[in-house]
Amino acid sequence: MKKLRSLLSHMRRASASRSIPGQIIDLILHKLMLCLSPADYYHFEFYRGGKTWQQKSRYVALGGSIYWPFENNAFRYGTALTDKYVQKHLLIGFDLPTPRLMATVGPGRDIQDYTQWRDFLNTVRQPIMLKPVSSAGGDGILAVSKHGKRFFAGAASQTPEQLWEHMQSKSYQGFLIEERVSNTGLLARLNPTSLNTFRVVTIKTNDGVWHVGATAVKIGAPGAVTDNNAQGGIQINLDDAGKPRHAFDFATRQSITHHPETGIDLMNLELEGYRDVIDLALRASRCFGFLGTVGWDIAWTDQGAMIVEGNIVWGCSSLQRGGPGMITDTLAAGLKRHHVFGRWDKSRLYPGYSRRPFWSRRT
Repeated sequence: MKKLRSLLSHMRRASASRSIPGQIIDLILHKLMLCLSPADYYHFEFYRGGKTWQQKSRYVALGGSIYWPFENNAFRYGTALTDKYVQKHLLIGFDLPTPRLMATVGPGRDIQDYTQWRDFLNTVRQPIMLKPVSSAGGDGILAVSKHGKRFFAGAASQTPEQLWEHMQSKSYQGFLIEERVSNTGLLARLNPTSLNTFRVVTIKTNDGVWHVGATAVKIGAPGAVTDNNAQGGIQINLDDAGKPRHAFDFATRQSITHHPETGIDLMNLELEGYRDVIDLALRASRCFGFLGTVGWDIAWTDQGAMIVEGNIVWGCSSLQRGGPGMITDTLAAGLKRHHVFGRWDKSRLYPGYSRRPFWSRRT
């Protein structure tokens, strides 16, 4: 019922551009020809017209599309990115630049009880980040600084006991303690409290070559320590040359041209380090060659480009807002093309999956 109400609401809003009977026909055709859901049809505003079927086929949707790179991420390898402990040690093992890991917290790890935690804090001389192993969307992350003998998480004073209690939440399954790194230049001016990163989506074609599918810059919300869209903030989508083409404020859900706090013109930003960030994303992707697509969060710092994390699921809808679909001619030629009556190649998601009909398989 909720989905039906949402669909009717979309139809009413879109009726100024396309009649409701026309929308109904469109929804059927877009499902049959592009494997797109009604939500994607409205999100990408295909009801407005002006795009050819080929142009519309180049959009990637999370629920399915003609070219769907997510099928190339085998589920058995998902832990490599969803478990931050595993991911961090892979980044270190591949000798990829990433904020320094100072300690781990949890059963069987460096810090297992409050006494060890207190002893560790006595050695801390620089700001640190406490990052849950299993969270998403920036949930549970604390930026901790030390002033004299007092500790602060943001502007709030925190005792060692309070910080320890925060890390004991069972839902987090342990924490990483990293050295806090900071942006430099323009990214620091846009929001000095958060670590603002480039989101670089890389996609591997069937010949094993990695390509950049989409890039953006994420700016944290005022007072935030991370740039996760779930906490508000701004995303600036970039073209192939690293130039801004669209900016979106997640707090107001509106497209913008200037930063709401600083007034900086977001459409004419000169982003330092863009080429180095792209090169690092492709280098890291080749190290993680057992995957098929990754959304990298890479910070530009006074130490150069550094990988904050990789994401096995990345925000395909927001990355294509205000621009073309991310599937280029090269990617289209190198990815499997789907249709609504075909079967997803589940052997990519589940290695060993049998593609034969169930009635022809031996028991």
